[in-house]
Amino acid sequence: MVFEPENMHLYVEFAPSGKANWMSIDDFLARVPHDELHKQALERLLERIARAFLS
Repeated sequence: MVFEPENMHLYVEFAPSGKANWMSIDDFLARVPHDELHKQALERLLERIARAFLS
């Protein structure tokens, strides 16, 4: 998963194991939402993660 904070886009794809220039999912989850759009993105991501665990 790749999150672009400037555009509030979340991408899911395979990535090489080397260093990348994007925010890790851990960093995204650890950040305190700074506005309503960021809060909504975090809530939706957590909903998707919860659904994946429950299915």
